[in-house]
Order: sequence, then structure tokens, then C-alpha cells
Amino acid sequence: MPETTKTLQRRKFFGKLGKGLTGLLLLSAFPVKFFQSEKKEIASEKKIRIIEHPLAVKRNKKGLRG
Repeated sequence: MPETTKTLQRRKFFGKLGKGLTGLLLLSAFPVKFFQSEKKEIASEKKIRIIEHPLAVKRNKKGLRG
């Protein structure tokens, strides 16, 4: 029995759908940290320097009654 183009298109669609679902399954099975580089972890350990800007406006918080 000859296959029609509609049947071939349907087969391609379900093939792509199956491959996509398999990829999503594998991606969700592995932890996200597995794909991240180690440089990000080192950057988070770096000490952050905060410098007050000399021209910044000083803000004093007051209570609710002003």
C-alpha cells in the first residue's frame, strides 16, 4: 500500500515530537549545575566592595509621624 504525503508528514511530526520529548526528559533528569561552568561559583565567592559615592545625597529615614 503506497504511503501518502499526509502519512509521511504525520510520521515526521511524531518523530520530531518524540525526539523533543526525549530531549526534555534528559534535560530535566540532569541537575542544572551539571551544565554550569565553575567560573560562576568562583565569582560568587568573591568579596564585594561597596564604596559610597562622594556626591550622593544622604538619606535619613524618619518614622511614620515625620
